Amino acid sequence: MTVLVSSLPPRRGDRNEAFPSVPASSLEREETSADARGTEGFRDFVLRGNAIELAVAFVIGTAFAAVVKQFGESFITPPIAAIGGGGLEGGSFTIRGQEFAWAAFANSVITFFITAATVYFVFITPRNELSELRKRGQTPPETPPTQQELLTEIRDLLRARRDERS
Repeated sequence: MTVLVSSLPPRRGDRNEAFPSVPASSLEREETSADARGTEGFRDFVLRGNAIELAVAFVIGTAFAAVVKQFGESFITPPIAAIGGGGLEGGSFTIRGQEFAWAAFANSVITFFITAATVYFVFITPRNELSELRKRGQTPPETPPTQQELLTEIRDLLRARRDERS
């Protein structure tokens, strides 16, 4: 049995066929409130820090990948091509008219390992250390005060010393 929920206002006495004791209008209200909750939940999800952080991480990751790719093309491919014979043909060979650019593949492999190592040592290792500290019940080490905080503290100490002398 199919239940059709109409957007038209219910007529007096209308009943839902699947649930005869429940008026169709009450189901429409529940559906509307579920839609509103879904929209509200989506809005909360998008505005929550995690989604924004994910978007920022994606943008930074894309930019980082471009930098690593260019590094590979500028500093890794030339030595590989030189090892392969140099010139325009260095780093590739041809079989039956098909060119195999082995230097480009080697460059991609090296770029992958540079990216993976950077992600591991810059993001994963510190996160794992923080997780271990939290598991042991310790707090992470305090970050050193900023220059602004240090200058404010010095100013306050100098004022206190001047007030003591007065």
